Amino acid sequence: MLTKLRISKLVSYTIPRRIFQRRFLVTNNAFSNTEEESPVVVAAESPELPSWIKDFLSNKPSSSSTSLVSEDDEDFVIPSLANWVESQKFSSEQVSEGNVVKKKPVEDIDKVCEFLNKKDASHLDVVKELSGCNVVVTESLVLQVLRRFSNVWNQAYGFFIWANSQTGYTHSAKSYNAMVDVLGKCRSFDLMWELVDEMKKKKSDESGLVTLDTMSKVMRRLAKSGKYSEAVDAFLGMEMSYGVKTDTIAMNSLMDALVKENSHVPDLSNALMDVDEKEKIFMLSRHSEKLAMAFGLISSDKGTTIRIVKNLRVCSDCHSFAKFASKVYKREIILRDNNRFHFIHQGKCSCGDFW
Repeated sequence: MLTKLRISKLVSYTIPRRIFQRRFLVTNNAFSNTEEESPVVVAAESPELPSWIKDFLSNKPSSSSTSLVSEDDEDFVIPSLANWVESQKFSSEQVSEGNVVKKKPVEDIDKVCEFLNKKDASHLDVVKELSGCNVVVTESLVLQVLRRFSNVWNQAYGFFIWANSQTGYTHSAKSYNAMVDVLGKCRSFDLMWELVDEMKKKKSDESGLVTLDTMSKVMRRLAKSGKYSEAVDAFLGMEMSYGVKTDTIAMNSLMDALVKENSHVPDLSNALMDVDEKEKIFMLSRHSEKLAMAFGLISSDKGTTIRIVKNLRVCSDCHSFAKFASKVYKREIILRDNNRFHFIHQGKCSCGDFW
C-alpha cells in the first residue's frame, strides 16, 4: 500500500506539469565569449505513464512478465528530469561529433623508460642501449628518471652516464646529489664515493659541487645501512676532503641521520607537548644535553673526554643517546645531573640504566 501511495503521489504531482515545455540554452563552453547563436533544445516529457505502472495501479498482471518491455517503457523518463536528460544528450552528441579524440603524444620520460625497462642489464649495457634513444636531455628529465629508477641503480647510473655525454647538457649539483642518493640507497658505496670525488673536481662558483646536502645524503645512507662509524668519519673528514664546513648545522645533519635511520629510536614519552610525532622528534633533538654533546664533539680533538653538567635530571632519551654517541664517536662522556654522575663508555653507563 505504501508503494502504491508513493506512485499515486508521483503521478498526481507530475501530470499537471506535462503541459509545460522548458527550453534550455546549450553551449559548447559556458565560459566562452563567442556571440554565436547556440542551438535550442526542446525536451518534451513522456506523454503517458509506462504500462507497468498502469498495471500496478489497477492490480492487473504486468504485461512485461509475458513479453519484452516496449520501446516506450525503455525510454520513459521522470518528467521533472526530462529536460535535463535531453539537454545532456544533445551536449554529449555535439561534443563527440565536433571533437576528434587525438592520441596522446609519447613523452621523453616514457621513451627513456622503454629502453631502461630491461632486467639484468649492467650500467654499461644501458649506455649502449640508450644510443638509439632520440630525446632532448634536460635536468628535469634526469631527475624524473632517477626518481623512477631509485631502486635499480644499474639503469639509473647507466642513464646518468649517457645523459652526461649528450651535447648541450651538463649535470648540475642537484642531479649529482640525486644520483648519490640512489647509489647510497642501493648500497653501492664504492660508486657513491667515486661520484662524490668526481663532484669535487668539477668547479661551480670557484668551488666543487660537493655541498652539505651531498654529505647529508651520504651520512644518512651510511647510517641507514648500519655503518655508523663510517657516517661519523664522513662528517669528520668532509671539511678537509671536500671543503664542507663542520659547523653546527652539519653536526645537526649527522645527529639527525644517526637518530632517524634505525640507529637510535627516540623515546617520545619525554616530549610532553600535544604535537605530532615529527615535532616531538624535533623537540627531543634540541634538548640541552644533546646540544652540549654536539658542541663538544665538533670543538674538541678526537678521543677527548666530554663532560656535561646539568641542574635537572637527565631524560631517558638523552641518556640513551649519550650511550649511543659514546659508542659511535669512541668517546667517554661524563654526564652530571641533579641526582648522580653518569660515566658512559663504549655504549654502557655506570648507572646500569637505573637512576
